[in-house]
Amino acid sequence: MRMSENDDIRLTRTHVILHHREEQISRNIAAVEGGKPYIDLRLNRFPSESDSSWCGDSDRGVVGRKERAYNINYPRRITSKLNQYVFGNPITREGADEEFVTDVTRCGQTANEFMEHVNEAYTSGGWCWVSVDRGSPPLDEEGNPVQRSQAQREASRDRVYWILWSPTEVVDWHYSKEDGRLLWLITETSTYDNSDPDSAPVNMRQRSLWQRDGQGIRFETRDGGENWTETPFTYAGGDIPFHMVGKASAKPHWFDDVEILQAAILNLLSADQENIVEAVFPQLVLPFGLIENVMAAAEVKYEQAIEMVRGLNYPLFEPSEDSGTSRFISPDAGDMETIPKRLADLKKELYDVVGLAMSMGGASAQVQSAESKRWDHLDPESTLKELSSKLEAAEQKLVQFSRQLDSTFSVYDPVYPRKFDIEDTEELTKSLTGISMLPLPPEADKEVKKAALKILSRITPIGPERMQELVDEIDSYDPSLRAIVGDD
Repeated sequence: MRMSENDDIRLTRTHVILHHREEQISRNIAAVEGGKPYIDLRLNRFPSESDSSWCGDSDRGVVGRKERAYNINYPRRITSKLNQYVFGNPITREGADEEFVTDVTRCGQTANEFMEHVNEAYTSGGWCWVSVDRGSPPLDEEGNPVQRSQAQREASRDRVYWILWSPTEVVDWHYSKEDGRLLWLITETSTYDNSDPDSAPVNMRQRSLWQRDGQGIRFETRDGGENWTETPFTYAGGDIPFHMVGKASAKPHWFDDVEILQAAILNLLSADQENIVEAVFPQLVLPFGLIENVMAAAEVKYEQAIEMVRGLNYPLFEPSEDSGTSRFISPDAGDMETIPKRLADLKKELYDVVGLAMSMGGASAQVQSAESKRWDHLDPESTLKELSSKLEAAEQKLVQFSRQLDSTFSVYDPVYPRKFDIEDTEELTKSLTGISMLPLPPEADKEVKKAALKILSRITPIGPERMQELVDEIDSYDPSLRAIVGDD
């Protein structure tokens, strides 16, 4: 069946929350991905900036400011740091199928790697979606599913797999007011299909309407056309196998501030670079009429006269009344420090927004009181606990949906950490060094050495078995033996 976008609202509808948030969410995602696309999206042109300065001049070999701009990706550092904390401790998956856990996407992603990507999407967008699919089983001539053995299923790679959807890929949805479960949901994706070497590649746009009781409709159009094809599909189980990680809201998300600060840093970095370029190549000031005098005296054209005046191999002759007029002007050295100082302030403010200021380069620990440090821990601790809880609930839902689509799936209960090592390693080392200088009894000295081992493992990872060996060696150490040897 074919139809156009004007014929069916299902081809164009968008949830009101996504309608308000889509532009900023796209910016947030672009900020995490970084690179040239983010520069093109968020680098601003100066007021009254010339085309030559902004775009460059290929005829003269001049590279414009837009092309010279670079982006230091702080949003990516933030999401990576969050992943480092949450997934730095073991996640318990007792009873899980090890083969499945090592490849939950059928594309080689482990469960941890998949959930790290979930965190990136949730953190940047405020919410995201995860789902479980299995694909349609083969049908007999009457349209009924063909029963196959486990070996046949494994040979055909017929098994459940997990999918991550960004907030912009699930375009509309509705929860039932009666039971709070999804009543229907619409996804939208674009794919590039070049599978047939004898045919031209095709750009496919696809919308899928997921409904309860295993029913769905897939709409497709090719190469931006207005005509869509409609095809029904089925899936196992009654519940729509989609779960929203987080909560969709039209209100600003805290990562919006991260992206806005990142855009400000990007533009200030470009302005600072331009400032340096202007200072390295200062502006030449010449007496009025000097170029005309050179043209007449040397019998050259205007362009040649300009090069002669700018060059170092030609003598210049100033009229007596203009003596001392020729000079170079450049920004004051003190003014050059304004932008770098502001950049440092913006980076601190960016990490403060995340709630990771202390662990990611916030205020200097030397100027903080002990009480202040204790309060600072509350931000990162609460941030990480909330994040860990969200990811754990998401994986629990994925396990539930996997069982719904495959009765042989090994059900397990994932357990994510709730305690995190967010202490500053340098400060802990200083404190421990001070404690070790005190006259401690032997048993207390052993505890100091064990604490030092934990700090060392954060700098150079130490495996569990090796760590236990070192702890046992500390426990068996007798300080009195060393004293006897020293006396000999």
